[in-house]
Amino acid sequence: MIWSNKRRVASIKINRMLRQFLVGGGVSLVTIAIHAVVMTSIVRQARDIGTTKAIDPRLHPSWLLTAVMVPIVSVLMIVHFLEVSVWALTYLFVDATPLGHDVLYFAFVNYTTLGYGDITSVAVAALAEQFSRKRARATSAATIKAYRTHMRALSKLSPIEIWHSKIELTREVKKITDRRLRQKLHAILATVDETVSVSPRAAQATPLDLESQGICPSIASQPKGLPAID
Repeated sequence: MIWSNKRRVASIKINRMLRQFLVGGGVSLVTIAIHAVVMTSIVRQARDIGTTKAIDPRLHPSWLLTAVMVPIVSVLMIVHFLEVSVWALTYLFVDATPLGHDVLYFAFVNYTTLGYGDITSVAVAALAEQFSRKRARATSAATIKAYRTHMRALSKLSPIEIWHSKIELTREVKKITDRRLRQKLHAILATVDETVSVSPRAAQATPLDLESQGICPSIASQPKGLPAID
């Protein structure tokens, strides 16, 4: 009986992986075909322009190259967006978008291979803590919203103000309503306080203080107060 169940589970996993491979391979072929058709058209148009001399040959080579590259790159950007949209529609159809992700954003990040662990890890951690899917989705969405809000606030500060800005973890942990999770995080913070030693002098120093002490590169002489490294 146990052996039969194991074989059934293995068969389900193999079938699921095979479906994912076939769907991914099919969509890849579609995007490759789109790219091939557009690139063929671009090469043909560029060749026609060269033979008909549609562009004034008296132009400097740099300007001539710019005149050719600007429309080509613009068309390629549109094509890339179209290909991302194809993947987004596929993710939407097969319900492959992780919790808390916008389907177009998820497709774009995958297509450009930028990485999305900063958001996905929240949903994964929530599910690992036995959160329901609804609660995990809400947690991930709240994390994204808080991150964007904080980044927007930091963008309005000067470099020195950003340097001194900080998040009081102990205060934030106190806001957690889940008693068990709050106690667990308090224990982790207590361990960190015991094992990590931070120099008060370094913690309170500004970038200019560190520069004057020879700890970091010079940033004192800067046009319009903008940060730079000498």
